[in-house]
Amino acid sequence: MEQDLDWGRSPTPPGWYTPALQDPPKDPKPFKLPPRTKPTKEELLEQHWDLLQILKAMDPIYTRICQKIPAYNRNLGYTRLQEAVRKTLRAKDLLEEVFTGHRNYGDAYLEWQLYLGSCIHGVKIYSASHLDQCLQCGIEASRINQLYQEDWKPSSKVNT
Repeated sequence: MEQDLDWGRSPTPPGWYTPALQDPPKDPKPFKLPPRTKPTKEELLEQHWDLLQILKAMDPIYTRICQKIPAYNRNLGYTRLQEAVRKTLRAKDLLEEVFTGHRNYGDAYLEWQLYLGSCIHGVKIYSASHLDQCLQCGIEASRINQLYQEDWKPSSKVNT
């Protein structure tokens, strides 16, 4: 079979035209993305206000699950305001998971501490393995987990 192969012949039939190989572009134009528009400070303030209103409409237990949520402050600089919006958005997403039943209160509490990088007691948290270093956080997580279990207990009345 190897004797039938002609290694000097082109693999494409002679009538085929391959423009990409035979006619390369004379002046290649690089692809450019459109410029990214940054939100204005007013837009960030409005977004932060809206997120805080969504949080306030939730169950009040959210203040025990997600502590240190940045408060609304018109005097923040642009970078700090972006950080406040990012934290508030993360808190909203985490609390939505909690209140839809996808996560319990204690796990959400510990994940929020991990997101912040330190707990409210001053212990630095660099990874999930550091979450057990603060005894007070473990106690608080178990306390709010008891509230979670009370909220999700099936009712003792059975409809017949």
